Amino acid sequence: HSTGNILISTMPWADPAREPAMGLYLISKNGGTRKISNNFFEVYSGFSSDQFLGSSNDQTFSISLSGTEVLIGPSSIGNNPSISPDKQWLFLFEDNQTVTLYSNQLERINSWIFNSPIYNVIWRPDSTGVFLSSDGVLYYLQLPAGQPIIAYDCSTPQPCANSSTWLP
Repeated sequence: HSTGNILISTMPWADPAREPAMGLYLISKNGGTRKISNNFFEVYSGFSSDQFLGSSNDQTFSISLSGTEVLIGPSSIGNNPSISPDKQWLFLFEDNQTVTLYSNQLERINSWIFNSPIYNVIWRPDSTGVFLSSDGVLYYLQLPAGQPIIAYDCSTPQPCANSSTWLP
């Protein structure tokens, strides 16, 4: 169990000989350091305290603290993977217009293609649906198999939502 530990990803940009060497490191709350991987990843919280997500070269991986790396699927640069509040679902942005839903067992569940780039996932607190924001349109998607419904369209000259949240 790793509660209180920090995971860092390093890449010596200017000097390859500079320490620490490229890779993933676990820094424990007592100050100890352990290298997990020789690869560089953008890192994100995972489904448990012993597992996290890493994106590298347009791919997203599930990575355990033991160093096991499992490819989940493609991912678009600049769009973070998004895990549901109940830790049962994962959204990956395969490209700017395609979002794919995976289970916490890393099984591909469903995929949706949109006409314009999707920028943000806003989870329902009960994890049964999401809002997906796009260029002037806010979609609602019931999970796991619903079809996108336009919840808000500001393509006409009216105030557009640039931030949103669920209310209790």
